[in-house]
Amino acid sequence: MHPDECFFQCILFRFGKAHPITKYVLTTVTYGLAPSSFLATCTLHQLAEDEGDSFPRAAEALKQDFYMDDFIRGENSVESAIKLRREITELLKREGFRLRKWSSNSQAVLEGVPEDDLATQSCRSFDPEETIKTLGISWEPSTDQFRFSINVSMKEGPITKRKILSGIARLYDPLGLIAPIVVRAKILMQQLWMLSLEWYEEVPTEIQAKWMTFINELPYLVSFRIDRYAFEEGDVQLHCFADASDVAYGACLYVRTIGINGEVKVELLTSKSRVASLKKRSTARLELCAAQIAAHLATKVRNALEIEPGSIRFWSDSTVVLHWLCSPPQTWKTFVSNRVADIQILTHGSRWRHVSRMENPADLVSRGYGS
Repeated sequence: MHPDECFFQCILFRFGKAHPITKYVLTTVTYGLAPSSFLATCTLHQLAEDEGDSFPRAAEALKQDFYMDDFIRGENSVESAIKLRREITELLKREGFRLRKWSSNSQAVLEGVPEDDLATQSCRSFDPEETIKTLGISWEPSTDQFRFSINVSMKEGPITKRKILSGIARLYDPLGLIAPIVVRAKILMQQLWMLSLEWYEEVPTEIQAKWMTFINELPYLVSFRIDRYAFEEGDVQLHCFADASDVAYGACLYVRTIGINGEVKVELLTSKSRVASLKKRSTARLELCAAQIAAHLATKVRNALEIEPGSIRFWSDSTVVLHWLCSPPQTWKTFVSNRVADIQILTHGSRWRHVSRMENPADLVSRGYGS
């Protein structure tokens, strides 16, 4: 912190009742304060503005690829990755920042990095059992895959509302890669809130049975792995599927790449789900809400990856929704009209197509696995 602004971070503290209260001034950005995340991010952006002319690629990465204090970036070649690593290191060094815990799926990218600055020894030896946490997800550098290992242990005593909600909070899945599992927890959470129980009140036997079945099946996630790198050089298409059920709705987005050699690769990129409102709505309206999620999800991905709208295909198994989307918004009543207008604006230049329910992968997002 600048000396003139340190007085904004004054605290009163004493080490014991026998000690006098002393005023302390914090001289660095302190973790946990309300403005801490803003100050940390703003500092990096200001550094990019001040010193970015010397390292334009690093300055762009500094603005776009930091999440709090984690730098996450991919490159199409080892050479470009090494060059970016060196530039970002030099740029941050100009203001006294030292990047540590480097990790990569390529040993060559890490050549020259001091041992103390590596995330784990596996970054060099590629121990197949070594994983690295990236925003709560385990990443295995040796195979370049994401994996999940969720441990929701139940303490002794009655199963209460508080215990169940605490366990559900451990399901961290920002990309929606395990959405069919998370949506089951969301549905159970909604059922729990409808009972209007106290925090420490034991839940009914039926809810207990569902919860115990759920947490006993979580260890099977250990065998689930998904490639981090979803693209190949060639023709890239995004396929976004939407679906709804009586209890939830959502969308999932796949990347389909036709490589230079003609090989086709399809990978799940992201998904999003929501629990249906307690206010009863028709299946068609829920399907429309799912289509709206698909439109917003695809827009975020398209902007992040800078993909042309014409490369995105949207799919729904609801013929009613497809009929709504083919007509002007003012044709329909308010609920449908507002959502149709939003979807048409976001998906302009892309096509909506029909997919049978049995072939719609978003069915898992809206119902959960095993449904």
